[in-house]
Amino acid sequence: MQQCCIYRKMRLTLHMLKTVKTSACLDNWGIGISLVCSVHCAAMPLILLSSAFINTQAGLLESIELPLFILAAILGTTSILQTYFRTSRALPLLLLATGLVLIIMGGYSEGYLEVAFRVSGSLSLVFAHFTNKKILKAQVK
Repeated sequence: MQQCCIYRKMRLTLHMLKTVKTSACLDNWGIGISLVCSVHCAAMPLILLSSAFINTQAGLLESIELPLFILAAILGTTSILQTYFRTSRALPLLLLATGLVLIIMGGYSEGYLEVAFRVSGSLSLVFAHFTNKKILKAQVK
């Protein structure tokens, strides 16, 4: 009977470590995608101003935005909700929601305001993933 209980605890611990590794991997991907999004949003106006050829390809460059946003939202939600349900720490979830809302607000803005909303939203997603990783590391120790 006692061996069965120990076996269950070991399985639970191994499952937790596997989930932590998965969540940390998702956080790494989320950080990367969010940084790509941030650089894309910040550099896009400069690129469009500097090159007439790229200016003709603006539709192609803008078509990247929605897939990047969807991927960042899925990775962030999956990773951060896993940690939230395990630890009940709401800061990464709040940063994620704030970042997604700022990016959406940027989609309805124009000019420098659009860039400001989208870049700050992307950076909020990066901080959400960093905070999530920090919480995960503290939990494993």
